[in-house]
Amino acid sequence: MFCHKCGIKLSDNAAFCTKCGIKISSTDIHHNDLNTYTQQAAVVYPQEFAAKNNYDYDKSDFKQFMNNHIQATTEFQSAEELLNSQLPLWKAWLFPAIPALLLGVLIGETAKSEEIDKLSAYVIWSLFFYFIFLTITYFVVWIKRNQYITKFSGKFNNDIKIDEIIAFLDENLNYLSPYFDKWGVLTQSGFNALSQFQASMETYLSERHNEIRLCTEFGIKTNLLAILYLRPDINDSNSGTKEYFVDVKPKISFGMQFSTYTCVYKSAPILQAAMKYYFQYYAVQATST
Repeated sequence: MFCHKCGIKLSDNAAFCTKCGIKISSTDIHHNDLNTYTQQAAVVYPQEFAAKNNYDYDKSDFKQFMNNHIQATTEFQSAEELLNSQLPLWKAWLFPAIPALLLGVLIGETAKSEEIDKLSAYVIWSLFFYFIFLTITYFVVWIKRNQYITKFSGKFNNDIKIDEIIAFLDENLNYLSPYFDKWGVLTQSGFNALSQFQASMETYLSERHNEIRLCTEFGIKTNLLAILYLRPDINDSNSGTKEYFVDVKPKISFGMQFSTYTCVYKSAPILQAAMKYYFQYYAVQATST
């Protein structure tokens, strides 16, 4: 489970947080998988925070703030327009095929072999070069994706309160459904030795950096997870500054999945706006009363 105040991971039977010392209540997070967490965890929603702390909370202000941020950082006028935009992913698959086919025909034409005919040589060489160019394309998209992640990251000094952040995201991003669903804490597992090792390493590194990974099913098909990372600034760990950034993982990883770039392209600006609003207005009011 996780501490509801500072977010550190605790043992299931912990009575007090080992980091901040707060007493652990029954409302802390005990569940591991996303579905169980979002269905069963006790979450206090923003209206309840507002009533309890007696401060004003207007969702229309959040939506206006969101659209202003989208207009300032992207070519779109609103979050809805950004989410409904179409990225031609077919180009990532088609463009490598053109030079691969030309090179395949060229080399197949000059190749001399008694074991295979020319048509087979064309196909073999074309597939060989297609794999090379597709790998290069994927690497270029991966670089652009990381640049986008960096562009829409941010830093903050507030305490990390998991239950409050999840409640805030659930309440304020629900108007963008079905692109954003209920939020929960990311857990990973593998279905073979390699994927289990990868999941274990990512979980180990996450815990080593005191990282909190909040996620939601993204998109109509819900086969991707948009992930919000919250952690101490790894480049300046002594300052007390924290950082957040957005990334994407498929529910089941296999091969080259260009759709993860689309998810980052659409979700990162929106989640940056949400976190800016949360730290500038919502969290300030919640902690000042």
